[in-house]
Amino acid sequence: MEDTLMEIREHGVTVDKKKQRVKCNYCGKEVQGFWRLKLHLGGVSGDVTLCDQVTFNVREAFRSMVMKQKIYSTAAAETRRVVGNVQMGNGLNKRGRLEISSSKSVSPEKRTTSVEASNKHDMDFQSNNAQKCIARFFYENGFDFSAVDSPGFREMMSVSGGGDIPGSHDLNGWMLQEAVKEVQEDVKKIKDSWAVTGCSILLDAWVDHKGHDLVTFVADSPAGPVYLKSFDVSDIKSNANALLSLVDGLAGVHNVVQIIACSTSGWVGELGKSFAANNSNMFWSVSISHCFELMLVEIEKMDSFGGILDKVNNIT
Repeated sequence: MEDTLMEIREHGVTVDKKKQRVKCNYCGKEVQGFWRLKLHLGGVSGDVTLCDQVTFNVREAFRSMVMKQKIYSTAAAETRRVVGNVQMGNGLNKRGRLEISSSKSVSPEKRTTSVEASNKHDMDFQSNNAQKCIARFFYENGFDFSAVDSPGFREMMSVSGGGDIPGSHDLNGWMLQEAVKEVQEDVKKIKDSWAVTGCSILLDAWVDHKGHDLVTFVADSPAGPVYLKSFDVSDIKSNANALLSLVDGLAGVHNVVQIIACSTSGWVGELGKSFAANNSNMFWSVSISHCFELMLVEIEKMDSFGGILDKVNNIT
């Protein structure tokens, strides 16, 4: 599917480079350019006739691609309009203040130079922010950095009227370093807030394919959740003191209000009982999702609902 989305030229052939005429590989219809070929193949109404011989998968792929580009283009245009209005207002204010305060002592040439320098600074700031938004999009979705250099991505940004586009070396270099720095600063702010609000430790345990008992620790507070660390606790899973020392090293026991476990059975359940009996300053509770699971187990035992839940399990 991804190849279909990216390689429009595999579904049409250029018959007249000068006039940019492209012929559809399915029905033979000629259209103006590859963008119209996408509309033609995707069955998107517009200035082109729709292809009646393209396969369902190809049509849906191009339809999805075109609609996403249209949505992105509309959103980008609205963003540019809002940003432009804000910058226009700021520019007029700056220019007005400059003329009033310095009309008696600064020459017109110097005023013009100052205004141009200010406008250039605003444009550079806007371009830098736009590039950071693109970089954050790649980081959040785990995309390969080389995708930013692909013709398809460049074409998408061109259609949407995008400005300067960072290269893969930027995404993997200074922009990544700045993004990491921003995340670290955000995490520090959240951790600093624990001294006032406290936090809850979410404990998620599972067994990997090698039979190791693994645990992930996540701290949650009004300021937001923070992933702390994952451990192999196979050797200490029944030792409440060892677990407490892990929590202390990650968040500080004095900051922890409660530990929320993922289960009431197995070693996690036994650990919870031991922990609750020996730690009066901290609560041990179980996640809501696990409570729902226990409720469904009990409901399944009822004759009137057992068959229904079996069907639900088969579907999900």
